[in-house]
Amino acid sequence: EFAVAINQLYQMSMGKVAGLEDQLDAMARRVAELEKKPAGKNYDAAIAALKSDIAALKGHKHPGGNYATKAEVNALKRLAGEFERELAELGVDVDAMKKDVADIDARLRAVEGRKPAVDVSGELNLLTLAGNSDDGYFGLMPNLRVTGVGRGDYDDEPVGMSRDLTMLHELAMTVSGTNEEGPQWSGTLVFGNMLEGLTDNDGSYFGGDDDNSGYNGMPGGTYDEDNADVFLRDLTVSFDGSFLGADLHSSLGRQGYKVGYYLFQRPDYTPEYRNEAFDNGEHYFDGGVLTFDFGGASLDIFGGRHSDRETTDGENLNVIPLTGHAFAGLGGSPLDDGQVVDQSLGFNLNIPLGDTGDLKVAYIFLDSNDVENDINRNNVFGGELHLNFDKIDVFGAFSQTNLSYNEDNVIDDMNTAWHAAARYNARSKSTSQLLVTGDAWASSGIRSALKASMVTCISTLVPTHACSLRLKF
Repeated sequence: EFAVAINQLYQMSMGKVAGLEDQLDAMARRVAELEKKPAGKNYDAAIAALKSDIAALKGHKHPGGNYATKAEVNALKRLAGEFERELAELGVDVDAMKKDVADIDARLRAVEGRKPAVDVSGELNLLTLAGNSDDGYFGLMPNLRVTGVGRGDYDDEPVGMSRDLTMLHELAMTVSGTNEEGPQWSGTLVFGNMLEGLTDNDGSYFGGDDDNSGYNGMPGGTYDEDNADVFLRDLTVSFDGSFLGADLHSSLGRQGYKVGYYLFQRPDYTPEYRNEAFDNGEHYFDGGVLTFDFGGASLDIFGGRHSDRETTDGENLNVIPLTGHAFAGLGGSPLDDGQVVDQSLGFNLNIPLGDTGDLKVAYIFLDSNDVENDINRNNVFGGELHLNFDKIDVFGAFSQTNLSYNEDNVIDDMNTAWHAAARYNARSKSTSQLLVTGDAWASSGIRSALKASMVTCISTLVPTHACSLRLKF
């Protein structure tokens, strides 16, 4: 600090001294010029005044105070020389200070730009369903839901929309980590009565039972306002690695997964309502999905536990019937959950075909811990092919399901399904489509939708009306 003060004082004094010397020289020149002026005029007063000012300056006197002498300035200069090293070090300190400030600024920016450790998002859904009967006959939805069915004293009687009115609600809260490196995690907790209300089958009409619910609830029965429920829809941790030179992505925990139409995919049993959780086609299970990337082609190995994944109200989250359809003629209902899949193991190979399309091949084991009709396993295998030729899209799918007792086949014929479709001018709003299916039971319905902001209302050809409100945050 002393060296800094010396330097500043020296620079200031040198500036003042240089200015004073210039003023003195200018005054001396004026005096010489006055003395050379012609006689006859009185310049004595002016000359006397200048001489007085010059004398005062040379004596270093000034009305505002004293000026530093040249000797004093030289002394300051000498001191500045003696502290030259300290002044040089001052420059280093300034550079260091600038670096410290830059470091602090970078750290401050990092703090300001840092994400919270946890991100919270959610979705609120409200749904109103009103079913009607016509001339004493119940209505029937494309998903085999019966409408216009009374409740209470009107139980099982054909009624109008005001008596077959169902109000459903659901709040899904998703919490996930925000770290960009290392394991990623996410979980979704759901509150509401929509899961059971949309999918529960009370068994009144098509032979279903109360256990046949959850996201894979089979059609039949009526809509229902059941107890409010709480359940964990998904909770996963995922991370990247490598195995034998192949990139490996692992996802562990409760999660959803699907393969294809006739292979491993949940049907959409809620055509009157659009909701990703009900419509995404994924089967939920507790287990894992390992994805091996081979430079374009990828192999998924997936599996886990399916049965007894229950909500707080005792509803199964995702029931997969094993033989209910196959043994409808052997005393079982085609809509009864009957024997269910308890655990699964599957292999799904995806092969890109350049810019033309892709090929998917899969083999899946669906196991039950119960043995009925000498059967405890479904072996599902097949594939899907998608091709695009400029304006033409071609899609084909094939699957086969062998019913077995462990490794021994019990039924391995009359068990195939195939699907083929072609679309012309697929990228245009005006599209022509040819659809062909074989050996596959399916139902379809026609509906019109009117969207207004976040509100969606759907009316079907049968006497049913649905309105939903969705808010995301």
